[in-house]
Amino acid sequence: MLLDRFQIDQTRQRFNANAQKRTQNEKLIREGKLLQVDSPERVSKFLARRGLIRSTRGLELAGGLQPAGEELAGSGGGEALERIMGTSDLMGIAFLERGLQIARSVARVWVNVEVGKAEAYGTGFLVSPRLLLTNHHVLGDKAVAARSSVEFDYALRADSQPYPTALFTMDPATFHLADRHLDYALVAVTPVSGEGRALGEFGWNSLVQEEGKAIAAQYGNIIQHPGGERKQLTLRENRIVDVLPEFLHYTADTEGGSSGSPVYNDRWEVVALHHSGIWKTNAAGEPISVDGSVWRPEMGENRIQWLYNEGMRIPIYSGRVFRREAGHRSDLKPATIPK
Repeated sequence: MLLDRFQIDQTRQRFNANAQKRTQNEKLIREGKLLQVDSPERVSKFLARRGLIRSTRGLELAGGLQPAGEELAGSGGGEALERIMGTSDLMGIAFLERGLQIARSVARVWVNVEVGKAEAYGTGFLVSPRLLLTNHHVLGDKAVAARSSVEFDYALRADSQPYPTALFTMDPATFHLADRHLDYALVAVTPVSGEGRALGEFGWNSLVQEEGKAIAAQYGNIIQHPGGERKQLTLRENRIVDVLPEFLHYTADTEGGSSGSPVYNDRWEVVALHHSGIWKTNAAGEPISVDGSVWRPEMGENRIQWLYNEGMRIPIYSGRVFRREAGHRSDLKPATIPK
């Protein structure tokens, strides 16, 4: 995806403004004090959503409540608590099963297609039977969106053979909503692909409005099309290091083309819309490439040495505008519209 310098600059301003808080957060993470990183209010909501209570013995699972299957090890509450808190990399097998299901809703976006070729690529994901969520700097322009497409199943199978892909055209005339500050675009997709496949085949992500889906110090998982390549997954090196009112900062391996990717928690609930990053610079403020040289545009975005990434918090983007604009169409409306 083409770099958006406005978003890069805005991200760096937010990143620099919160440097002191982020440094303290990272210190607490290194010390293993994970429940002290985020605010007490957000931590309490995070614990409550997972059925955890505080007792004289520490954290316990409340009676009658269970963590999600992907957080269970099948051998008692201790292992489940470690998974929930992010202090163990062991996960229940349901984590993989659910991840494979969710991954089908993530697609490669062909931006501004002319004569079968795209000007650039991004990532997007379905959040209702007809609506794709991506970045403003990907499909924020309605005219560009009308000349764009979205490709599902652009990935390799376990036998290294490609899945048959399905290419759908975007349908901004039916629905298009975008915001530059929050860097999102919500665009309708045609219900049937050029190959005759139904959009409903790929499922969609229910957007959960409650706080507590993820807190600072927890992991995020990103499904993406880096550099316009086949679908890939980033796991476990993605610590959320800071929570701002509208954005999250986290460490993750993403490249150009990852713009518009969903950031998930370990329950595969969407917690953020990935959109930008902080690149490493030299003393002159120039971006550095992965080989240590000064990065130049002709190298491609995937050669930039990124330090941190930023995503827009999913409960923030919709608000009353989304409710008013999309709520009257049952085929467009997500099951849960965030506030």
